[in-house]
Amino acid sequence: MKAGNHVNIKWRAILLYVCFVFFAVAILFKIANIQYQEGDKWRALADSILIKSFQVPAERGNLITENGTVLATSIPIYNIALDLTAPALRDSLKLKINELTSSLAKICTDYTAEEYKAILTKGLKEQSRYTKIAKGVTYSQLQLIKNLPLVRTGKYKGGLIVETKQKRIMPFGSLALRTIGYTKDTTEVHNAKSIGLEAYYDNILKGVDGVVFKQKVSSNVWKIIDNNLEIEPRNGQDIVTTLDIKLQAYADTALRKKMTEKGAERGCLILMETKTGKIRAMVNLLKQKDSLYHETHNFAINEAQEPGSTFKLASMLSMLDDNIIDTTDQIGINGGTYMFHSIKMTDSHSSLKNVYNVCEVFEQSSNVGTARLVYNAYNNNPMQFIRHLQKYHFTEKLGIDLYGEAKPFVTTPDNKQLWSAISLPWLAIGYGVQIAPIHTLAFYNAVANGGKMMKPYLVSEVQEDGKTIQKFEPTVLEEQIASPEAIKIAKALCENVVKFGTAKAIYSDVYSIGGKTGTAKVSSEGNYKAIHYQASFAGFFPVENPVYSCVVVMISKNPNFYYGGQLSAPVFKELANKAIAHYLREQKDTKATNDTLDYNIKKHAMNNEIASICKMFKIKSEQDTKLFSEWVFANGIKTGIRNNEAFFSTTNLPNVVGMSLKDAVYLLEQKGFQVRISGTGRIREQSIDAGTSVARGTLITLQLS
Repeated sequence: MKAGNHVNIKWRAILLYVCFVFFAVAILFKIANIQYQEGDKWRALADSILIKSFQVPAERGNLITENGTVLATSIPIYNIALDLTAPALRDSLKLKINELTSSLAKICTDYTAEEYKAILTKGLKEQSRYTKIAKGVTYSQLQLIKNLPLVRTGKYKGGLIVETKQKRIMPFGSLALRTIGYTKDTTEVHNAKSIGLEAYYDNILKGVDGVVFKQKVSSNVWKIIDNNLEIEPRNGQDIVTTLDIKLQAYADTALRKKMTEKGAERGCLILMETKTGKIRAMVNLLKQKDSLYHETHNFAINEAQEPGSTFKLASMLSMLDDNIIDTTDQIGINGGTYMFHSIKMTDSHSSLKNVYNVCEVFEQSSNVGTARLVYNAYNNNPMQFIRHLQKYHFTEKLGIDLYGEAKPFVTTPDNKQLWSAISLPWLAIGYGVQIAPIHTLAFYNAVANGGKMMKPYLVSEVQEDGKTIQKFEPTVLEEQIASPEAIKIAKALCENVVKFGTAKAIYSDVYSIGGKTGTAKVSSEGNYKAIHYQASFAGFFPVENPVYSCVVVMISKNPNFYYGGQLSAPVFKELANKAIAHYLREQKDTKATNDTLDYNIKKHAMNNEIASICKMFKIKSEQDTKLFSEWVFANGIKTGIRNNEAFFSTTNLPNVVGMSLKDAVYLLEQKGFQVRISGTGRIREQSIDAGTSVARGTLITLQLS
């Protein structure tokens, strides 16, 4: 290439570089000019034309019981901020800052008056358009804040900024907490995992958020531009659960009391309606570092363990169904020890007898007797026994409407690694099988139900504005798990355990109970070095026509107190006593007519209204002449009515059962409670028992009939 050409190329390159630098400088100059000289104009224009879509949160549906008691609901709470550039606030705040901060400290508990003063002083200095004042205030607190002199002129002049949010509350506190559950969006627990019914039915409960379009008119201020463009939110639907809050409270109290008394590590309880499979109560308690018990894990559903001796009913029913044994058959137990292929099996209690009949084997929970019977019956064909277990649904999930149901496991002959010559006798007494307590309960419930296995479930309806949208009917998993004859004998065996066997301490001469105790060593951290004992009792009542079935399981480290008959059976009995009484009351209420007149009057009412009623019906009314109370407690006496002054605690919930709806609502709202009404007629029940200490703002459901 010639030298002249080299020179031309070089100059062209220099020229291009100069042009590039010139244009780059020009662009940077223009950007700087727009940003610093014309910036305010363009920002103002952008602010004036900026349109954005905003989410309108849907209201989350409630979790309620079948009688209308609210278990979980959402209430509005408010976050409060101030725009310290607002004219009315900015001009007056410096002079009256002490007045405002003192008032805020009295209304809210977020900061002291001095702290509020420091926050506002800093915000004024920085000309803050958004200074946080309070988080999570109630509606009544919000009204007080709105009426403060410096901010009551409104959002634009007074600078008050109110953000509305929803807070999920459970009126009964920790009762059934693990079953009701929560989602990541409804709990304040950091990194919480969604659990329980709230998680399982989240798509139904949460609804669909709406959308609204707004135009920015100034900093932090947006205005709806066209209501026709708004997409209304679709609020969540209500979930009707099968839980009965009274039975839940009875179950929680009974289990918690026994666990506290004996220092158990963890425990669970499930109460189920026999004919339907409806779960009426479910409790899961775990001992914490503070030695108190809390609901943190659903052992009843999520944890599969070797069930121990409660499994012996499955062994007995299998042999009865195959007509292999009769209750009068005898088997040698050798005082409670026996060798299976050089491995010794022992009974938990030694016996002076060397021979038991079948009834005694079950009543005394003999490991040796049960294992020998099953071994003799199925050693040549163990799959025949396994097929019975499959029919009892011990090899598959039940499909309960909660996440995390444990998958059961049963050792079978086709598992060459686990099955051995001693597998069958140990399987007969509940080892080599892992099932959750819900599986044990479903099986015992099937025996109680004449052989029909029902699917356990927790939700009976989906409602919207009180109307049924979807109904969940009882589901039959197995029409007949065994012959009627075998079921009848199995029920009798269970009753004999309570009459004569390991659970005779809970025998009742008022109503009949059938069931089976269980005790098993369970692994801790994958081995048996740290010994834990699992005490259990599964059963049903009354035996003739069972209403409820129940399973109680507790884990204990106490080597002196760990048998199912000692730990779990007494809990079962305490709950059964209350559950039967509750059932009879419910039946009586169902049959009662609304026009039945109760002459045994014991009611709270307003003094002037009692006087008017007595005058109208010419009923003699007695009271102290010095009685000027607004509320009285009216007692029926032979000659008429005697009025006594009624005193209502400021913190304890009053008894409004039997009151007129108007009086009850007036009294409860006057004391700061929220009221929800279910049904029509007079007040039959209140969701939280009278005398309970509850906070202002708590939701009280009144059941009318």
